[in-house]
Amino acid sequence: MRFFDRNTIAYAKITIDPGDKDHRYITEELGYTAAPVIILRFTSGANPHTVHWGGHRMDMLMATKSLVTNIRAAVETETADEAAQVPA
Repeated sequence: MRFFDRNTIAYAKITIDPGDKDHRYITEELGYTAAPVIILRFTSGANPHTVHWGGHRMDMLMATKSLVTNIRAAVETETADEAAQVPA
């Protein structure tokens, strides 16, 4: 969570209890036996999908940071392009 906070990446912390639906999803559907489990859901675009991993994997965290940085840059460029097209 500190990594996401330091890099201003929004997240939702979910506390699970043995047997609840989130616990069943993580253990039965995803196959994890220990926390933390990081789940990224990409819902926009033509091909929504989910990426997940267990543990504090710095390689995956850095890849997430890079992805978020690239998305932010693309959005800023798109916003600037749209503003340039608006007649004064």
